[in-house]
Amino acid sequence: MKLKALNNRIDEIIEAIASKPFLYLTALVIINILLKGLYLGDASMWLDEVSQVNLSIKPANEIIKESLEYPNAPVYTLLLSVWIKIFGISPVATRSLSLLISVATIPAIFYFAKRHLNSFTAIFSTLLFSVSNLQLYYSHEARSYTLVGLLVVLSCDLFLRIYKKPNWLNTTLLCLVNTILLYTHLTSILILVAQGLYGLLHLKKWQKTAHAMVSVAIPVGLLSIWFFNNTWFGGNETVWMAKPTLSSLWVMLYSLLNNQVVMITGVILIITSFVILLKDKQRDNKNRIYLTLFLLAWGFAPILISFVSSIYYNPRFIPRYILYTSIGLYLLIPYMASAKKPPRVITVSLLIFMVIISGLKLNLNPWKGENWKEAIASYKKLDRSNAVTIVSAWYQWLPFSYYYSTDAFMDYKNTLKTLSNEGVFFANGKEILNSVKTDTLDQIILVLSHYRVVDPNETLLKAIEEKYEKTDETKKFKGIEVYVFKPIKTNE
Repeated sequence: MKLKALNNRIDEIIEAIASKPFLYLTALVIINILLKGLYLGDASMWLDEVSQVNLSIKPANEIIKESLEYPNAPVYTLLLSVWIKIFGISPVATRSLSLLISVATIPAIFYFAKRHLNSFTAIFSTLLFSVSNLQLYYSHEARSYTLVGLLVVLSCDLFLRIYKKPNWLNTTLLCLVNTILLYTHLTSILILVAQGLYGLLHLKKWQKTAHAMVSVAIPVGLLSIWFFNNTWFGGNETVWMAKPTLSSLWVMLYSLLNNQVVMITGVILIITSFVILLKDKQRDNKNRIYLTLFLLAWGFAPILISFVSSIYYNPRFIPRYILYTSIGLYLLIPYMASAKKPPRVITVSLLIFMVIISGLKLNLNPWKGENWKEAIASYKKLDRSNAVTIVSAWYQWLPFSYYYSTDAFMDYKNTLKTLSNEGVFFANGKEILNSVKTDTLDQIILVLSHYRVVDPNETLLKAIEEKYEKTDETKKFKGIEVYVFKPIKTNE
């Protein structure tokens, strides 16, 4: 009797919070802003971020033109371009867009869950999202991944609205959201596959199926205009990862759920609740099973498709491309736990345990890529008179120039020319030494980052070592090596 009373009391508290969610959501949003914003500008901007910023400082027509030459769809770049014009290109300024989008995803998840699932799921899914290491990690990155997550929630919301009550307003809105989504990041197309799997359950309901098909056909048709005009696609371009293994799949799952303890707890909740659900013969169970299958498709289908395609086509099995699946998992776990069995006290305790464990392991200051911030600060302190600087790999001119000279970076059409006039050159191999006169120099400064990718035989480093010797000014940073060479002294 006491257990039943306690379960009822928990339900009353949850419904009280969900019925008037303003204070709850406001508190959660503020906490997220504080946690995610605390060290927002601390970590160094890395190659991919600076590359995104470099593209975003260009006029809109150039952004769209370049999107036809590379795999990056233009929506986020255009949005960041407007953001940069207002707030500038500092790490805090550029990353704050991703942070605010991440925070805006919290009420989107809450109202999605409350509308289609239940209040219990609305509360605990937003808590799990708030203590997600990966969500925090990518809220600290000037890339499109948090925007994809928000758009996926909006897409799934409209999709389920169509299956509740089909109308052309929601279908039109879903077409718009899905088009924006696909033009934000190509891998988001996998959520449409997940929605399609759910649609297979309703094939006999022709009106709902027709609306769903339109909501997919139009965005995919519009995407094909970009896809077939894009010069980048056509093969296994930029294969830079190893093929994933079964252990990679395991790592991916617990990365999306923060850690192995949380993942195992969540899996136990899902399996236990699903078995109970299948045995329960109540009338509303069919709809509950359908919604469970939808969340399973959202949480797992993109992971499995990405895993298989990375084995047989192009290895790209990394969390950022399927980050939005974590939201499906954060919804699935509390939704399964929201059933009357097991007892509410047990499921709430397990969910709170998951939130606490995730919160304790939350990395508020994630570093990624290379530490150009400290490397360039150290580099500027070197004596660079009568010296040249060679940076390898060539494409690292982007983060180098970002931290070396804001003016040179912003003048993107002349960045390389400006830096070469200051004695800074970018190269992949030893061929650069044919065009840079080094015979009369007092020293050569060699900045190496990713150089083994473009120069696996280390031809540049070896060629310089033949005529020059390293000094004790050499320093190493995360992902970067800065060598100072001086002519080898000979005994006459």
